[in-house]
Amino acid sequence: MAVTDHVTIDLSLLETTAQKLGQVADTMSRSRATADLDAQLLGQADLTSALGDFSDNWRIHRENLVKAVEGAHTFVANAVEAYRRLDCEMADSLNPADGGKGQ
Repeated sequence: MAVTDHVTIDLSLLETTAQKLGQVADTMSRSRATADLDAQLLGQADLTSALGDFSDNWRIHRENLVKAVEGAHTFVANAVEAYRRLDCEMADSLNPADGGKGQ
């Protein structure tokens, strides 16, 4: 493993990733949570029951997925903000017009 004296972060890519995660979370949260199906259309009680179980399980797992994607969105968006703030602070500390604070 190589050791370097700097880190390069593609903030544009991170920002795009955060935006896309937000879009995915929004789309998932607005989509239907269950299959709307008339039990009479299936005709068989076992199949109706199985579909109902699947629908309930999917709703629960879908909610967990939405929470996970929302969490990833928040994490990446906060990382972008923190990196931008750090970059500004570091640039300000190197500015000779700041009264010598960067020296």
